[in-house]
Amino acid sequence: MKAEAKVGILLFVAIICLAVLLFWVGVFDFIRGGFRIYADYPQIGGLSEGSEVRMAGVLIGKVEKIELMDREDERVVRCTLWIQKDTDIPQDSTFTINMAGLLAEKYVEILPGNISGPILKAGDVVDGEAGADIGALLSGGGELFEQIGDIAGGIKELTDEETIASLKQTIKNTEKITDNLNIVVAESRDNIRISLDRLRSISVRLDQLLARNEDNLDNALRDASIVAEDLKRITKQVEITMFSVQSIAEKIDSGQGTVGKLINDPTLHDEILETTIEAKELIKDFKENPTRYIQLSIF
Repeated sequence: MKAEAKVGILLFVAIICLAVLLFWVGVFDFIRGGFRIYADYPQIGGLSEGSEVRMAGVLIGKVEKIELMDREDERVVRCTLWIQKDTDIPQDSTFTINMAGLLAEKYVEILPGNISGPILKAGDVVDGEAGADIGALLSGGGELFEQIGDIAGGIKELTDEETIASLKQTIKNTEKITDNLNIVVAESRDNIRISLDRLRSISVRLDQLLARNEDNLDNALRDASIVAEDLKRITKQVEITMFSVQSIAEKIDSGQGTVGKLINDPTLHDEILETTIEAKELIKDFKENPTRYIQLSIF
């Protein structure tokens, strides 16, 4: 083979490799087909041209161009996004800037909106949401790191030899207390089991006693019921008697009847007292001088 042919073949292969490389890089994206939309951000925090564009985590395009521009009295960063053909992006989708890891390359993440709503077309402009700026987070985390350092210093002070010795002694004491508690619980468990057995035995005996004396208990209950009825009757009679006594007492107090007049009329009382005194004197005189009242004659 001639040298010219070899050079031609090598050049042809190089052109093919270059074409394939450019195809994957995206210079000839128009060959594959697609469309462009624009996303405006207040800041992009390290996003670069050629970064990936993903929707719901799936690669659908790339960042083709990044430029500063003025829009309505404000300066924004406009990113030209090349999107593969046949990719439907709802108009209410959210365009954010994310990164795969703490130090990984950033990319544009599209969070799809309502799939039944309007779809973005080529040339549409959307407002994007800037992701977290790692530099700002790291600079703002200085105070946090200082606090973490203070906490670590405090922990270091707590881990000196004296504190560790105290902790070890405390752990030993705790183990001893735990062992003692286990012993007490074991002994108590036996006592509780014995008490339960005794209670069970007493319960069985009571059941047997009640079974044997069930008839006697029924008779006693019936007798108690009869006695209760008799007590009710006696109580009723006592109430009637008390009512009668109360009625008689009220009549006596009011002077009704002979007893009432006798009790409530002082004149009658005095006359009876005087008559009684005279009768006593008469009887006394009769005893002393019977001949005054009895005349005896013997022929």
